[in-house]
Amino acid sequence: MTKNITKILNEFIDKMDYAVTKTRPTNCILSIKEVENNLNFFNQNCSLLSDVELKKMNTLVNKFLWRYL
Repeated sequence: MTKNITKILNEFIDKMDYAVTKTRPTNCILSIKEVENNLNFFNQNCSLLSDVELKKMNTLVNKFLWRYL
């Protein structure tokens, strides 16, 4: 179970990374609602991630918010 949650979280990190580095604001692959839902899940399970993963996610969320909101 823990491995599946970690996999889901890492897939979300990859999607966020793609959204902030490879797409234009008008062509974002993630909706704000999708990010919100994933962040809620992320917050509930973030203790399963390493410090490196948490820092990366924090950076990506900040970039995403600045870019798309």
